[in-house]
Amino acid sequence: MFRTRGVFCALTMLATLGCRDINFTQEGYKQAVLSGLSKIPEARQFDELFGKENVDHFISYHGSRDVGNEWNSEAFIDGRYVLTMQVPVKVGRSFDEVIDVLGEPKFYLVEVQRVYTASNGQVGTRFYENRDIPYPFTRTEWGKIYKAEGDLSALGVSIKKRKPVQDFDRFVQGQRRPRIQVER
Repeated sequence: MFRTRGVFCALTMLATLGCRDINFTQEGYKQAVLSGLSKIPEARQFDELFGKENVDHFISYHGSRDVGNEWNSEAFIDGRYVLTMQVPVKVGRSFDEVIDVLGEPKFYLVEVQRVYTASNGQVGTRFYENRDIPYPFTRTEWGKIYKAEGDLSALGVSIKKRKPVQDFDRFVQGQRRPRIQVER
């Protein structure tokens, strides 16, 4: 039993040490995001359709270059909707470049129902569960939105335009606070 436990602990330590295979710097990260924008057309299309001021691009790091990382483009739309595109990417050893896009992007559209302040002062959000919105949707459905110049109703669902949710901007600020902003 102790031998098994010792082997398990040793493997756990090696796995943990093996996760430190990226030399991360903030400047390198910003370069990686700019590099990803050049390789992921849908990410550039987010900026084009929804405006750079309403879109964040960031890379999720899952502990190792080899485990995989996820590119995220997130648009805050009409004071009510959040559209996210995710695609797996491989980053360079210095986390300063997106070397390759490893799959097809997936898209997620959610509708914010309400933004509130919890008793501890944190901003909370309740999302509306719209079962008519395909979740996730594919590059094909994204193509429909892109051809419709960003009109989300191209998905075949009813969209509430010009009906912002109260305090949506507080929700957006909370989402953006921990992210490294990249000038583009």
